[in-house]
Amino acid sequence: MKTLMMIAGVAVFLLLAARIKPDADASADDTAQLRSLEGREQEAVNSGKPDELSSLYVQDESLIVFDDEVPFEYTGIDAWRKALEGSRSTVRSQEFHWIRPAKIMVDDGIAVEAGIAHWTNVYKDGHKFEYDYRVTQCWKRAGGQWRIFHAHYSAPFEEATGKAVFTAKP
Repeated sequence: MKTLMMIAGVAVFLLLAARIKPDADASADDTAQLRSLEGREQEAVNSGKPDELSSLYVQDESLIVFDDEVPFEYTGIDAWRKALEGSRSTVRSQEFHWIRPAKIMVDDGIAVEAGIAHWTNVYKDGHKFEYDYRVTQCWKRAGGQWRIFHAHYSAPFEEATGKAVFTAKP
């Protein structure tokens, strides 16, 4: 069932990406709004405010997030908010930043943002874990506001070992 869900998610992403135009064709206002929301996202993570972070997502059960941590998939804002709060409770601090600006494609109230980000966790015992990962976030504009309705966060893996590569640089 999870494989079927993954295939369906990839299919939806490919269909959306096929009809969406790159930044140059997008409304400058839409792109500016999404860049501003990127800044809010980064600030919410870096200041340890999971409620602010979860406010960037659709506030209903239509949200689907494929995360890089177990259980890997969350459906609905309540499940995702609980995951964000749980993740935050295990660390002393978190830091997130884009390695390079994410690519944003916008068309007719739908946007796809894709890029590579860096994440640092400092756990309560002082242990530090840093990694680079891939980010795809699908946004929709409703009532004049952009919200994430699908997100996919993942680390690349080494085919020979099947192990995630947390230091892969683009």
